[in-house]
Amino acid sequence: MQDRKKICVFCSSNKDFDRVYVEEAKDFGRLIAKEGFDVVWGGCDMGSMGAVAEGAQSAGGKVIGIIPQHFIDLGAAYRNADELVVVRDLQERKRLMQERSDAFVVLPGGFGTLDELFDVLAAQIVRMKAGVAVKPVAILNSREFFKTLQSFIEDLYSFSLAEPRYRELYAFLDSSEELASYLHHALK
Repeated sequence: MQDRKKICVFCSSNKDFDRVYVEEAKDFGRLIAKEGFDVVWGGCDMGSMGAVAEGAQSAGGKVIGIIPQHFIDLGAAYRNADELVVVRDLQERKRLMQERSDAFVVLPGGFGTLDELFDVLAAQIVRMKAGVAVKPVAILNSREFFKTLQSFIEDLYSFSLAEPRYRELYAFLDSSEELASYLHHALK
């Protein structure tokens, strides 16, 4: 039996984040688990991070949390994870998340989410230039959350700071359903 593909989900752990996005994260977790994917994520139990894990598990998906010891010490670990990998710091967390995943999804979030997005995009550019297979990156632009980011990224092309072929590395999608469909086709 072949292992299920693993989708790394970057999102917010902010407990005060707009409930609309938190519920959307839970729905997205359910949706990708139903599509046959498991979740790799930051291992926290708050905000969208806890919601995406709950959603995936409710639909039979496995959730693999990768979390720095510091967050465990703060009581932020999702204790019901199927696997909880404890790491030293955020850099090790990002490296391991990338290694253990077949694709990446970015849900609405703040600075940490953006850091993870750009780290993954930079890694995929290196892979592309080395002739190594790239892993798809999908950004959920729900309610135009990432509208200004999308515009900023387009500016990088205008200023010749990004090669046109980099557009192949990522997709901005407006709904969880579009995102799940994108992943399904990208990971065939």
